[in-house]
Formats: sequence, structure tokens, C-alpha cells
Amino acid sequence: MNTRRTALLANLRRHSVVSYFVIAFAVSWAIWIPMALARVRVIQASAWPSQVPGLIGPIVAAFVMSAVVGGGAGVKDLVSRMGRWRVAGRWYLVALSPLAFFAIAAMAMAGSGRGWPPLGELGKFSGLPVVAAPLMWLMLLVLAFAEETGWRGFAVPEMLKTRSFLATALVIGLLWALWHVPSVFLIEQYQQMGIAIVPMFLFGMVSGSIFLTWLYRASGGSVLLVALWHGSYNLVSGTAAAHGLVAAVVTTAVMTWAIVIVVLELRTWARARGGRAANLAPAAAGGTHG
Repeated sequence: MNTRRTALLANLRRHSVVSYFVIAFAVSWAIWIPMALARVRVIQASAWPSQVPGLIGPIVAAFVMSAVVGGGAGVKDLVSRMGRWRVAGRWYLVALSPLAFFAIAAMAMAGSGRGWPPLGELGKFSGLPVVAAPLMWLMLLVLAFAEETGWRGFAVPEMLKTRSFLATALVIGLLWALWHVPSVFLIEQYQQMGIAIVPMFLFGMVSGSIFLTWLYRASGGSVLLVALWHGSYNLVSGTAAAHGLVAAVVTTAVMTWAIVIVVLELRTWARARGGRAANLAPAAAGGTHG
């Protein structure tokens, strides 16, 4: 029995990223798939039925795999990064940028004569009770921690050990989108959008992954900061207030930011590659005279 356990732990450590995804998917899908098969519909402004319990998959997987890979020290490190708040003030501004995007959209609506977005509807989110907007923001922050502790808190740093920034962000973005699939069949808001949701959802998830991977790295590995952004983004893009121009401005801003990050990463990579080639050239030339 001890031999089998030792072998299992060794395999989990050897394939830590794959193991993380398997556990995260298994926990979440074990909740969402039966609900989808039962044709449960989650509507806005309703606390039950709810897709929310399925969000625990990533954080469960993160703690399990942190313990497997690093033991008690690994878990302690994960918890430390979840509460890492001592970062430069500019990163807090970045983390709260979705609120600024919402403000821009609101002013654009008012300026075009369509009135201000209904701020009271910021308190309506699928699968959660109707509450005041500040309380909804706190609730969404808690849910964001459940996801970000896994995706950025474990998967990103593990993948960055052997893969590039862009490869890490792309792979996690695609798997992040796949992880959401059963919940899409539950949420009535998604159902109403029809097949058009597929490309929009996929591009949005990959863009979010690129941005959050960048923010995680830039903030020195703060899960708190990426959860703060994620919760704020859900407040202004996933509540009943996020319709029409508001949704368009917020999502376009995130996608544009992600594209800029990709361009800058590719430029950095190209310069580094050019620098290596320049350094190798004199060495190669010198070798011909030996």
C-alpha cells in the first residue's frame, strides 16, 4: 500500500500541471454536469439553483497539488501569495481597471442620450442572491479567489518553469474556457446568446488569461491582485447591469490590453533572439580562425 501511494505521489509530482487540471475539472464537472443533464437553469437575481459550488474545483486542486509538490512549505507559499498585498500602488490601479472601464461606458451612454446604466442591477448576478452593489463586489471577489488560486496561483507558476509566458497564457486560457463549458449549459443568460457565444467566449477567455498571467507576473505573484481584477471584472461584465455599450466597452478594453501585451511579448522575444544571434556571430567567426 505504501509503495502504491509513493508511486502515485511521484506520478502526480512528475505531471503536476496535468494533475492540477484533472482534479480541477473533476471537482467542478462533478457538480455541473449532473445539473446540466437535469436541465437546471440558473437565472440572474436568483440564489438557487446555482452554479457557484462548482467554482471550488480550481482552489481544491491548487491546495492538493501544492501539498503534493511542495508539502507543507508549498501550501504555506500558496497561502502567502493569496494574501500578498505589499505591491506597488500602480498594480492596484490596474487591478481595479474594470471599474474605470465601466465608468467610461456609463459616461458614453449618458453622453449619447441613452441615460446612465442601472447601477442597482450591479447587485444581480447569476446564481447569487440580489444584494447591494458593494456587497456583490465582495461576493464576486470571494468567488474570484476560488478560481484564481488555481489558475494563476498554481497552474501559471508551474507552467512558467518550463514554458514561455505566451504559451502558458494560451494553454491556460483554452483550458479555462473548456472548464467553463458545462456551466454554459446551466446559465440562462448564456443560453439566450445562442451559438454566437462560442467565438466570443473563447476569445474573451484567452484574452483574460493573457492579461491575468501578465498581472500575476508583474505584481510579483500576487493572487490577491488577480482575484481583485477578476472580481471587479465580473461585477461590471457579468451582472444584469452589463448590457449593450457597457459590455462592449469593458470586453473590448480587456481584449485590446491583451493584444498589446502579446505584441510587447513578441517584440521582447524577437530582441532577445536577435541579441543571441549577434553574440553567437563573433564566436562563430573567431572559430574559423582557430
